[in-house]
Amino acid sequence: METIPLILRLAFSKGEQRERLVQQVIYVGTPGSDRRRPSLAARGAIFLALLAMPRLASAQAVDVVETPTDIFEPERGAGIPLSGSVLLYNTSVLQGVYDSNIYNVDRNRTNDTSALIQSEFHLTTNLARHELGVRAGVTARKYSDTSAENSTTYHVDGHAHLDLGDRIDVYARGGYLRGIEIRGTAGDQFLTDRPVRFDDKYVEGSIERTGGILEAGLAGSFTRRKYLNASVNDTSIDLSFRDAEIKKATLKASYRLSPVMRLYSEFSVNDVTYDQNPGVSRDSSGYSALAGIHYEVSKLVDVIAAVGYIHQKFDAPGTKAATGLNYRVEATWTPTPKWKLTASGERFVDSSPLSDIPAIVRSDFRLKVQRALGDRMLVEAGAVYTGEDYRGLSGTDRRYTGYGNVQYRITRNISAVVEGGYRKQSGGASGRSYSGASVSAGIRVAL
Repeated sequence: METIPLILRLAFSKGEQRERLVQQVIYVGTPGSDRRRPSLAARGAIFLALLAMPRLASAQAVDVVETPTDIFEPERGAGIPLSGSVLLYNTSVLQGVYDSNIYNVDRNRTNDTSALIQSEFHLTTNLARHELGVRAGVTARKYSDTSAENSTTYHVDGHAHLDLGDRIDVYARGGYLRGIEIRGTAGDQFLTDRPVRFDDKYVEGSIERTGGILEAGLAGSFTRRKYLNASVNDTSIDLSFRDAEIKKATLKASYRLSPVMRLYSEFSVNDVTYDQNPGVSRDSSGYSALAGIHYEVSKLVDVIAAVGYIHQKFDAPGTKAATGLNYRVEATWTPTPKWKLTASGERFVDSSPLSDIPAIVRSDFRLKVQRALGDRMLVEAGAVYTGEDYRGLSGTDRRYTGYGNVQYRITRNISAVVEGGYRKQSGGASGRSYSGASVSAGIRVAL
């Protein structure tokens, strides 16, 4: 009769108390001649114990860590089926934006309000192992008072993913982009009537083998950039001296030392060739090397830290090579299921849009904090630092940006977004210093 109370206690207990009762039920006594066939009640208790055990085991074995982006459920579309294996997705954004300094200048600032419309289409397959797709998107901005700053950018590209088996994947992408240079950045041309426009044609591909003790990947890209003519006071300015071809190749490898640590290495080469070199050649080529660790302390902390060397040689005889420390840092910390912190930093050499500057050495640092307020609301804040070292000029432009936004999912397909930001640049090299603030509000729709 001792078993009946045990059954009742087992049925209504949980946690550590249930675990202790399970051990009591399935306990086998010391060998002896007094063993007998278990009673029906005892067998019922054992049956309940066996039902309880899988829940205990699975609770201990599964290490699931939710993050704010897991808890928060953004708007999402189911896609429009066009055939058995082809789907069309669309995400569109409509925003109203106020900016206190649309030209990013230090004096005689101009503030204005603009309407921003973005729409992105994605046509893709839903095959089990492979993927083929096409993306196309357009962004249009219209100012209420300063119509000269109105702009339209767009892009289209095709992409493919092939799963070759044995942990080998191949990725390919190619397309076309019409973009503009943001006012106040290195690519901006002072005092132009409209933002500077450019066209990119690009192709890139990679092959990777992941999931084993040794992981490796090889990637390459080719970009052809061409600038359209600009104007100052309706006088045309030829920007073809900026046109360039940029080639890059990268080899990555990592070796697993333990379940939580991998050795990480990366070697990259690049080549920049300009169509025109007025006065002095700006063509250059170089390489960078990185070595470090990828340390996944737990599901809560994931860190990649690597240091190395960077070298960029310029064809111009009087231009000193850009050399020095290279680094990359990526870190993610999830202290609680509702909080997530992400930090990153890197250094790289970028092509120069200026006729007398062969290259720009950029340093970027980013910090982002996310807080989920249930499955409908996500609060995010971030800060970005960018240093631009103009080779051939003394000094460095330093740009600081901070922002915060709130995303609220109204329905499954619609979200509201409110954002505010502040930016400041110290023009140590270009001589262009400025600051400005912006506020925006809008809706995002996914189909």
